Amino acid sequence: MICFALTRKSRRTHFIFAGIVALHLALSAAWLVIDNITGNGINGATIFHLHYGFLNAGAIYDRWPSLLLTASGLLIFTFLVKKSTGWGQLGQLRPKFLSTAFLLIIGALGLHPATKNLMQLNWPAEEAKDFYANYRRPIIQRIAPEPKSFIFIYGESLERTYLDDKLFPDLVPELQQLEQSGISFTNIDSLLGTGFTMGGLVASNCGIPLITPSHPNSMSGMDSFLPGAIGLSDLLHQEGYRLAFLGGADLNFGGKGKFLHSHHFDEVLGRAELEPKLKDPTYVNGWGLYDDSLLDLVYDRYTELAANHQPFGLFLLTLNTHSPHGLPSKSDELSPYGDGSNRMLTAVKASALHIVKFVRRVQASPWGKDTVIVIVSDHIAMPNEATALLDRGIRKNLFLILDPKIKRGASISRLGSTFDIGPTLLPFLGFTGSIGLGRNLLDPNVLDSDIAHIHDPAVLASWRDNFVEFWNFPQLSQKIYFKAGMISIDKRHLGAPVLITLDEHDKLSLRFEFDAEWDVRLAAQARELARGTRYLLFAQEKDIATSFPRVVTGQSDRWVLLLGRAGAGSHLIALSETAETTLLKTDLLARWDKLR
Repeated sequence: MICFALTRKSRRTHFIFAGIVALHLALSAAWLVIDNITGNGINGATIFHLHYGFLNAGAIYDRWPSLLLTASGLLIFTFLVKKSTGWGQLGQLRPKFLSTAFLLIIGALGLHPATKNLMQLNWPAEEAKDFYANYRRPIIQRIAPEPKSFIFIYGESLERTYLDDKLFPDLVPELQQLEQSGISFTNIDSLLGTGFTMGGLVASNCGIPLITPSHPNSMSGMDSFLPGAIGLSDLLHQEGYRLAFLGGADLNFGGKGKFLHSHHFDEVLGRAELEPKLKDPTYVNGWGLYDDSLLDLVYDRYTELAANHQPFGLFLLTLNTHSPHGLPSKSDELSPYGDGSNRMLTAVKASALHIVKFVRRVQASPWGKDTVIVIVSDHIAMPNEATALLDRGIRKNLFLILDPKIKRGASISRLGSTFDIGPTLLPFLGFTGSIGLGRNLLDPNVLDSDIAHIHDPAVLASWRDNFVEFWNFPQLSQKIYFKAGMISIDKRHLGAPVLITLDEHDKLSLRFEFDAEWDVRLAAQARELARGTRYLLFAQEKDIATSFPRVVTGQSDRWVLLLGRAGAGSHLIALSETAETTLLKTDLLARWDKLR
């Protein structure tokens, strides 16, 4: 604002400064709104929607009015300050003040959090491309005569910050008391590709972030979920463990069920499988089962598994604490937190209490003395009714291990992330080993500098291509088969719609849609591919027509194939509605050549 006043005598300089200040205001307004949506500033999902458009991006689209109002307010404020400060008097200041102001505003832009986010995403550190020097091959070795069974509790968004009594007095006293009896890791960060449920599951199991070519929750169309990544569940399966997962939400969301099945879980039960087991099938919410119902079903399964004398891992995922408002069980609303005005905190209070009661029930059972219990947050809480309070503290994930052999608890403040959960847990189960980018946080031989290097956002961004490799995308086979929404290629089976792109070496990359109601449609993504990129888009005619009106004129539900080269053109290929369609590689390559 001072810059405006200092440039009264030079119209050219005035416009330069005005442009810089306007850019700073726009960045500030955009970052504030986007950070309110993501809880993590400008991230990969933001760039995805910036590139392909906001019209279908529900959460961001809904906040455009807020963005405009924020920017307008800042500009009006600037104008009022200019009018009130006496333009002419400030304009008499010496040129050195002008230079100082110029340097200050440039420095502010350079230090702006939006600038930092964009730099990390678009210019990852070239010197950090040392992925395989940091990724440790998943391996396991037994160090105890008998392996321990365990229960692994994912608390939906139940981050450790909620345990801060200064921010949330008397919110989760039972969980705080339970923490005193276990090993609590108090410095667990949320890293790139881990700040949502599927990201948290992948990170804690496989020791890597969930990175995809498109929306991170879109990969349910794959026949196998990260088949190239070996995780904790895969290693324990090799050691004879029976692995079960129970969660109150839909297994199809984000490909959760496919991920668990792909990584050797013997039982995977979600909303559809658990609802019939409820005493009152109507006692559910929009996401699925309430935590009190889920934990009762989990305990029943625990007693069955424990009675079989086979080592097991029983995983569960709660949902009462889902953003933005929380979903307290009916009984929980009778004892709200405080005056009950913050529904999210009531949900946190109740969910934590349900978890503690479940843990005490397990510990008091005949098998409790042989059962290790792990409690973690699947990720840092997304923006919700309590975010303003959470942001006053240091945001960290919850990671607590309760081992019956431990007589005295301990607090471990060493820097870590959800990557480290698997390797840190293994010794409590009677094993030692390594899993991906994870490290055993109790191992004194692990260097803090190695952990800090892995935590660097620029380093993680530079490894993006390495993370995508874990999807083991198929090769362009001699024949591709399509029938009734399913594609067979290179002995792999994919669910349509799917956008397949090829690089100059005929290497494939696959994109799927997360939620057709608001996600950026694949046809819109195809239009924005880098010039010259070859692609195959298997989709319904009605979903292509808007983006390619010159090629597709119909609005039917029939499946079609759009073959194209970005910036050069496309062809529409009919697919049989009943019989199997065979597509030859030689024919596809010839069609692409004609589009040069």
